Amino acid sequence: MRAFVGHLEQVEQVADLNDVVEECLYFVRLRAAPLGVEVRVRLAPEPVLVRCERVLTGQVVLNLCFNAVDEMEQSPAAPKRIDVATAPDGTFTVDDRGRGLPRDPFAESFTSKEHGSGIGLALSHRIITRQHGTIRAEKRAEGGSRFGFTLPLAEPGA
Repeated sequence: MRAFVGHLEQVEQVADLNDVVEECLYFVRLRAAPLGVEVRVRLAPEPVLVRCERVLTGQVVLNLCFNAVDEMEQSPAAPKRIDVATAPDGTFTVDDRGRGLPRDPFAESFTSKEHGSGIGLALSHRIITRQHGTIRAEKRAEGGSRFGFTLPLAEPGA
């Protein structure tokens, strides 16, 4: 799967990561609302200009957020909330309060979600790394998981 995505045409542009996330939030909330999952958002106060392919980056934001919402659906005892954030260094994160990570989800080509194709994280990994970014997942000390990525900042005046 990673080899297939690697053949996508690379179209790099400068985009405000805050805008990319804002455009995705409508769909995230649409998915979260029927499940009673609250979506909290904390965007960087200034534009976060990154080098990326805007549409593909939006797909990664959606995938990570949808996974967090799905995790909250599977964790009935946890507070049904996800936290979405951007930071001035080109970072996007989404936190859930679910079961946490039993293993590195990027080490496998497919995940074992009950619904969906199971290739979303593999595709997300390839999209972000092709844009010279990094993507990660970690267990939160408070419980649950944090997924995120960091993209290269655009040069001033680019």
